[in-house]
Amino acid sequence: MKGVKLALSTYEAPSPQPVTNPLLTATGVSMVYPARRGSTTALENLNCTLDEAEFLSILGPSGCGKSTFLRLAAGLLQPTSGELTFRGRPIQGPGRDTGIVFQQPTLLPWATAIKNVMLPSENLGLDRKDSLARAHELLRLVGLSAYKDLYPGEMSGGMCQRVGIARGLAHRPSLLLMDEPFAALDAMTREHMMVELQRIWQVQRCSVIFITHSIPEAVFLSDRIVVMGARPGRVVRDINVDIPRPRTLATMSDSRFVSLTRDLRELFTDLVKIG
Repeated sequence: MKGVKLALSTYEAPSPQPVTNPLLTATGVSMVYPARRGSTTALENLNCTLDEAEFLSILGPSGCGKSTFLRLAAGLLQPTSGELTFRGRPIQGPGRDTGIVFQQPTLLPWATAIKNVMLPSENLGLDRKDSLARAHELLRLVGLSAYKDLYPGEMSGGMCQRVGIARGLAHRPSLLLMDEPFAALDAMTREHMMVELQRIWQVQRCSVIFITHSIPEAVFLSDRIVVMGARPGRVVRDINVDIPRPRTLATMSDSRFVSLTRDLRELFTDLVKIG
């Protein structure tokens, strides 16, 4: 990553990178929302790929369509034009091979931690015995075995978000979609959760699309970072992060980490000027 420069002068979408085994592919994806006074184009001709077991972060200014893209990938919306495919097949609706973690954990307040983790498996009609064993396994993985019988109101924000991550993984998805999951946490808890999420991902090895506004968070967690321009959203940079894993908080002082975060900030400064 030494001497990384992002060539800030132009903002054309990059040529697609070669991907040996893509899990998800977005080709020419546009999304237009109808409105009373005209319409709003959230995404325009977006092209992106996600490999198997890859951690991809999406950075971009507010309102650039990041969350819209996540909902399209989840099958909750259909694009106005273009196509999203999952293992080569068009995404036509929510699939059981996808998990979602939201900005707020959205846990059921009347259910214990372990019952919240089991919820997706129950909704999918999976075997209860296997689902319970899986829930115990995931709570151990996120460090909450001792708190399995607590209710959301009895846990901290970081604990609730860990339950949310465990719930997103409960049915063994190949793709985990995360929409700013640490945005509501304080700075110290957020850094701790970055380290924890990396550890969990390295054990589970599912593919992740991670939406964030935090440049250090994206650099710390990602194999690749896709940068989107202002609305209508489109890919303006696709950047490999070649910092060795596992990464620790000390990694944030590494020269490669510092260089990449600096160059990304310069890019965003230029994007704001153009927008």
